[in-house]
Amino acid sequence: MAGQLPRRRSSLAPPRSGPESWWLRHGHTLSTAQLAYNWAREFRDPESLVLRILIVTLLILVGAGPASSQQDTSHRIASFNIRDFGPTKAAQPAILNYLAEVVRHFDIVAVQEISDVRETVPRIFLEAINAIGAHYQVLLSERTGKQPDDRTSQEQYAFYFNADRVVALDLGALFDDSRNDRFQREPFTALFGLIGSNLTLTITQVHTRPESALHEVDALFEVYEDVGRRYPSERNHLIVGDFNASCSYASPQQLRSLQIRGPSFRWIVPDTADTTVSPTTRCAYDRIVANSALRTRFARWGVADWFTDPAISDHWPVWVSFRANMK
Repeated sequence: MAGQLPRRRSSLAPPRSGPESWWLRHGHTLSTAQLAYNWAREFRDPESLVLRILIVTLLILVGAGPASSQQDTSHRIASFNIRDFGPTKAAQPAILNYLAEVVRHFDIVAVQEISDVRETVPRIFLEAINAIGAHYQVLLSERTGKQPDDRTSQEQYAFYFNADRVVALDLGALFDDSRNDRFQREPFTALFGLIGSNLTLTITQVHTRPESALHEVDALFEVYEDVGRRYPSERNHLIVGDFNASCSYASPQQLRSLQIRGPSFRWIVPDTADTTVSPTTRCAYDRIVANSALRTRFARWGVADWFTDPAISDHWPVWVSFRANMK
């Protein structure tokens, strides 16, 4: 059952803490970097070199302060499908606290399969993460399944992030899937800056419908192009989530034919990985895909196979670390 995380398979240390706030679509507080980003957008010059220099400079200066000084020179980003993460699971303290400890090992965690129509579970989970002195914030998507044929499987995505190490530069948005209806659950994208570094990046997360996994993974290239239009000054893009892109849903041969598998992308979690808790399956359902601009930043990746209890989830988190600064 849930308990202290084993360390035998990972050398990750818990992130440091930072300023606390409950961050949702409403009632949020803008950071200095966010104010700078939004100020520049008001002048309708999102591609401005001045904007990029300003944001990067602020991130480096904030990270240089005594409260944020640390030996860590990389940032860890994870993706975690917490199966059926609703009020029933949140009401079990042992499981909730274990999940919170998992999150505290990373700087950003993209969470899929939040199934609470009242939106109370994300708040309860944030409080559990911060209960022992950590200070995380969260970006929460709208409920997915905007098209009439998708409303039987509406979920939410969340990005939990360590405010000492990361700043959210916007509130994120779901992909507009109204034209082609390619997804059962529309992908969610947000822009982040890594404090103490010169790195900003978008992160898109998705939870595909298993029976349509190949079709939806193929459509991620369309999402990637849309993100490029939404953030024209941003070069670094990451796509994470439960792709269901393995075993009976998608073969390596089928995946290799997709545009999102082309030379402009690196599939960091490979086809040979096992991201499933069940001892009877070996499937790389959960993936992390980086565009070519992030290749020189890549440091390490892993599967956080720290638990065997399916009551926690039927997926293990997958993670990647990126170097903070490049000369």
